[in-house]
Amino acid sequence: MTISVASVTDAVEGDIVPFTLTFDEPVGKDFNLYILRLNGSTASDLDSSVSELYPNTAYQQVVAIPAGTTTFIGGIEIELDDLKEDTEQLLLTIGDTRTYDVNFTPVDITINIDNVVSEELKLDFHFNKTFYGSNGYSNSLCEIESALSATTYDVDFIVYDAATGIDLPIFDAQTANCEESLTMNINDYADGIYDITAYLYTNADLDLAEIAFPLVDVPEFMIPITVDYMRSGAFKGLYTQEVANQFTSNSPVDSENYVMSVEVYTDAADGVRKFRILNSAGSVSAEGKAKAKKTYKHVRRNK
Repeated sequence: MTISVASVTDAVEGDIVPFTLTFDEPVGKDFNLYILRLNGSTASDLDSSVSELYPNTAYQQVVAIPAGTTTFIGGIEIELDDLKEDTEQLLLTIGDTRTYDVNFTPVDITINIDNVVSEELKLDFHFNKTFYGSNGYSNSLCEIESALSATTYDVDFIVYDAATGIDLPIFDAQTANCEESLTMNINDYADGIYDITAYLYTNADLDLAEIAFPLVDVPEFMIPITVDYMRSGAFKGLYTQEVANQFTSNSPVDSENYVMSVEVYTDAADGVRKFRILNSAGSVSAEGKAKAKKTYKHVRRNK
């Protein structure tokens, strides 16, 4: 058996590094070949398909070779993860003494793995919470339903072009779900600032709680919105809506409040298009710049 593979390969997350096995004559029976991750690797066992634990030789990938094979093309998968990482080095040996069905010479290879930055920014909006009344009463905001109108608590998230104040036809985060999500692909947006607001589509009649069920004797409470944001390979974090912009249980239907801004820009240093997360003062991102907060009013859309 001859193992053909580049001794040094540059790869990025998500790539598959190929190797070829050739045989002088067809293989007489099934057998396994083992790929081992060497301890000098800066890439971890989670960074590639060479990740099965083997006590004596760190980590391995098992390659099954079927009987009758004359040529076999395999691959080492480089995993795509969410972390922002420097270039990592994966040191491997293809083949070891456990394979004795054929004669061969093990091959050492080095794979240099570059970080990949996703073109998508993922935003997960959270506004559910547990609230309390008298006599130990508690409930979840996402679970209540009005006895008056049979409506639930539903917040939609609207994307505006901050330069024009026009809301964009982006409806991913305008569903009937109590929690909402939005994915922004950088290729779909021109450079600029995009403001995201929360629009109270239905409020389960919380503002009428003093006179109707489901809530009795529950004082007004705040409903902060938090946003998990992540651009895989670049950054992730948790944003909390500013207190002054938060809904309360007394907020009426059709209320609309500012949540956050996303800036799409082209970095002058490297020419790469990037995202920034900003609050109303532009101070969330270290690169943020000040901007004036606008007032928005969304035209209600039926679901």
